[in-house]
Amino acid sequence: MYLEFALSANSLRTLSTELHDWAAKYNIQYRQKIIRLTLRVTFDSDELYTLFAMTWNPGQNELLKYSLIEPMKTRQP
Repeated sequence: MYLEFALSANSLRTLSTELHDWAAKYNIQYRQKIIRLTLRVTFDSDELYTLFAMTWNPGQNELLKYSLIEPMKTRQP
């Protein structure tokens, strides 16, 4: 599972700062990766995605737009 934010030319720095501040406030570690003009954010625990959704309140409205992605699980024969 991961969070996905669409990136614009100026949003990466602002988004990274907001994520860092949010994580510091709640003492949470996260990982981020940029893939094709999107920023993916992952946490170690599924419960942290709920906390994020309930507490994410960035200063800019454009940063409120994100998707929660759960990749399809592949079946093993």
